[in-house]
Amino acid sequence: MAAMISALTGVAGLALGFFGLPAAGVASPTAAARPTVTVTVPGPAITVTAASTVAASDSASPQSPAAAPGGGSLTGLRPSRESDHPLSGGSATMNTQSYSDALLGNPCGAPYTSVYDLNRSYKQLTGLLGIDDSSQNVGGDVQIDADGQHVQLAHLALDHTVPVDINVTGVQRLTITYWTDAHGGAMCLTGNPTIVFANPRLTT
Repeated sequence: MAAMISALTGVAGLALGFFGLPAAGVASPTAAARPTVTVTVPGPAITVTAASTVAASDSASPQSPAAAPGGGSLTGLRPSRESDHPLSGGSATMNTQSYSDALLGNPCGAPYTSVYDLNRSYKQLTGLLGIDDSSQNVGGDVQIDADGQHVQLAHLALDHTVPVDINVTGVQRLTITYWTDAHGGAMCLTGNPTIVFANPRLTT
């Protein structure tokens, strides 16, 4: 009888070793189940119950940066490398009205561009285009494209502002092209106007 018990104990130990389980001890807190292993040997059946440890898996996956709830100012987005003399953030005055949140540009004739990756995260772009009051009386133009499609073209002059209200739902790339009527030489030094995009707001 003692030999039978010893043999059964040895078989149970082999079964535990085969399944990579400790012969004794406390189950890990991460254990998810306790499978039942049955070993059959001559004589009475012996049932061995052992804890199986299941490692918790981290299902979290990297997420693409999302737009802030409610949106924000376009000045908060960094122009892409495709930009050429991009607009810069600052403050401006148009028609004696001060704007603390604005994009500013000082082109000299030839068109310059500011390109922004919206990542299809916004629905509307609003704001006000114009020329800063400190500029000389030289006109300018701004063209806004959404994924290569022209959505607005505005001719600007002192004391004349143009509202912006563009649907950008599903738009990946926004391009703002701006230029002035000043064409090189002394005009660029003395009469180059400051083009302003005031309160450039993106909403979600």
